[in-house]
Amino acid sequence: MATGNELESGLRQQVEIAVRSGYGTESEVLAQLEERVRREFGKAPAAERLLAYARNLLDAQLKEEARWTEPTTNDAISWAFEELNGEGIAAAQNVGGTLSEAWARVIDAVRGDYVPARGATFFLEQDVAQGVLGAGLMLSFGALSDEGTRDDDDEASLVIAREVFETLERHGVAVEWDGSVGSRIRILPFPWRNRRWSTLPSRASSMDDEP
Repeated sequence: MATGNELESGLRQQVEIAVRSGYGTESEVLAQLEERVRREFGKAPAAERLLAYARNLLDAQLKEEARWTEPTTNDAISWAFEELNGEGIAAAQNVGGTLSEAWARVIDAVRGDYVPARGATFFLEQDVAQGVLGAGLMLSFGALSDEGTRDDDDEASLVIAREVFETLERHGVAVEWDGSVGSRIRILPFPWRNRRWSTLPSRASSMDDEP
């Protein structure tokens, strides 16, 4: 059983990941963290320390993000995902806590938008944690049927994977993949700079920054 100090240390890292991830508004992040911290510590001093730490980190992250005047790798991933969505591949970031939950959310989104999609790619919430910590990102992929359900055709899924891989490469994102349907695509480690407050630069305005 974890001690109070061990629990506080673990939650401290979760606070850092939530803040640095760039996902969710500032108020959403604080609300989610407070719920998590209160669940473990109630009104104990440790809870107040963690919440104060979260607020200080958000302030520091806001100042850090103001210095991101050039496109980041996270920007390039977002551009690649925008392109994939436009080409009929539903591409989602930070979706679901498990693979099955992520697939369910992606399929629901495809059906809800009434936009035909021939495939999907995404990375999970736990993949974001690894990305923030400097381990890169793992992308799942697969083909979708005309009815918006998962397609078991391996060759169709490989077509989707190759398009995802090539699109990321074209946007300057370093990726690796062994070419098999049973392996995920890996975005190699990069400095994590995902925007929470600033606007994603336009792709057209940054073409001169192409690697």
